Amino acid sequence: MQQLSISEICQLLDKKFKDFALQVAKTPDNQFEENPNRKWSVGQHLVHLIASVAPINQAFILPKFVIAWILGKANRPSRSYTELVQRYTDKLANGGVATGRFVPKTIVLAQKNRLLADYEKHKNLLIKYLQSFTEQDLDILIAPHPLLGKITLRELMYFTIYHTEHHLKLIAGN
Repeated sequence: MQQLSISEICQLLDKKFKDFALQVAKTPDNQFEENPNRKWSVGQHLVHLIASVAPINQAFILPKFVIAWILGKANRPSRSYTELVQRYTDKLANGGVATGRFVPKTIVLAQKNRLLADYEKHKNLLIKYLQSFTEQDLDILIAPHPLLGKITLRELMYFTIYHTEHHLKLIAGN
């Protein structure tokens, strides 16, 4: 599969984030806080996704030379979207789970609107920051991922797209 361009990545990020936010918005209030059929409540899934994208946005505001200096550069080509998704799903199948700051605390309904606004803000920042990178930057610069190890920024964007879709399926019951 051919690599997705920055423009295509931005379009997919926008779509997946909007789809997830729409599902959260239409979730009945009692399911936002608690759902015994799921590992996390819908609110906790939302907080988890915010916690996942926030550090990406923090890194993306750094000058590219600082990212390269702190995190390093890739020593291999970026994986395709399909390869990245397969690697992530394999990690999950082998017991990979969220840890530390990525495990959400209890969320209450009163937080819903603020969290949805925060999620939207992070999406808009991510797309804005991503557009300041070149295609080459995405394949050269790397970032650490808790389950996948060091991955290119292109792979990180592929992960963010899939990760959002993964949690949408979980809250939609698919």
